[in-house]
Amino acid sequence: MPVTKSPCLTPLMLAVCAAIGLGCPSGNTETSGTSGEPDTDTDTDTDTGYQTVPSWNQECELAPPIFSGTTPGTFHDLLTAPGEYCGASQVPIFGQLDIEHRADIEISVSAVGFEPSLLIAPANCDLTAAQCLDTSAPVMLRDYQPGSSLRVIVAVPEGHPDLMTPPPEEGPGNLDFSVMITKYPVKELGERCGSKELGRCAAGGVCQPTDPDNLEGIWTCVAVSADSCNDPEVVELAADPVAVVLDPLLQSDAHYHSCTGDLRPERVFAVQLPADVTDGQKLIVRSPDAVGLAMRAPGCLAADEVACVAEDPQGAAIELEGIMTPEGFLGLQGMRVAGIRPLLFVELPVPPDDDAGDTDGEPFPQSVTVELELQPI
Repeated sequence: MPVTKSPCLTPLMLAVCAAIGLGCPSGNTETSGTSGEPDTDTDTDTDTGYQTVPSWNQECELAPPIFSGTTPGTFHDLLTAPGEYCGASQVPIFGQLDIEHRADIEISVSAVGFEPSLLIAPANCDLTAAQCLDTSAPVMLRDYQPGSSLRVIVAVPEGHPDLMTPPPEEGPGNLDFSVMITKYPVKELGERCGSKELGRCAAGGVCQPTDPDNLEGIWTCVAVSADSCNDPEVVELAADPVAVVLDPLLQSDAHYHSCTGDLRPERVFAVQLPADVTDGQKLIVRSPDAVGLAMRAPGCLAADEVACVAEDPQGAAIELEGIMTPEGFLGLQGMRVAGIRPLLFVELPVPPDDDAGDTDGEPFPQSVTVELELQPI
């Protein structure tokens, strides 16, 4: 998305707490900071009030820090310095969000008298790399590393009639807005987990109780197998179909797929084609369960995706006859000779957050079955 950087004019010197009609307790809203472990059972950085210091600036390079919680702001009294944001000519305002601990970041924006645009950009203010976010619901930005930072951008349409007007003496103005940010920790192996507030396990780990007989006790992140392309489970094909049964609760997620996205637990398989496979055969993978299926070859890059289908309550299926290479089409026999094992990704149901074990009204499955077989083309 092309973004035209606008010349900087006047920095915003005031964040108006009255924008959303609430009071302004003293102090910032960062709940964990860099002082070590939190004092409670939650590691989540979330809302503790409203900031009372200037939190936005019209110049990206001078963006002041914003924190977890609610950060108010206003476009009143700003001189117009438009650029192209989210495909339209808009007036932007900038804040800087620093990440002290590895985390997923949930962010949303609301406004009083206009439809705001919300974007994120690199900390170096390369606005050509700015990403326009959905403003209809909170957006989750996944897995930011400690010490990283980004620019948060809010924009108002250039033609708004209240631009360059003072805010009202009382009550919210038509150009007031509020940005809400919550950081959810991403935990390493051995660290405590068990709820959204405590944090999810990073790829390669799954949250399990330290004592299997005490589900009310402490849960920690433990390693899982076949979690990524680096450690796939090998499935050897033969003349007869092969069935694999999976536990949907014992997987994490390490890959993004075109049809299923990410943040879905998955198990990765390397499909070993038999020695007698021919180019007149195709590989069929199917499941009667509500899972997504994806396949990559010859490698694990996203560009190597050769098949993908989203989950369907009626089941899913994909096929592979071969792959395109710089030298031309390579059938299954050619793939076998070249030592290529297609990588199969089974995208499993997302475990429910509630105690009922339901997903969209359906009981969460205790197991998932995937079948692989070779058939004539």
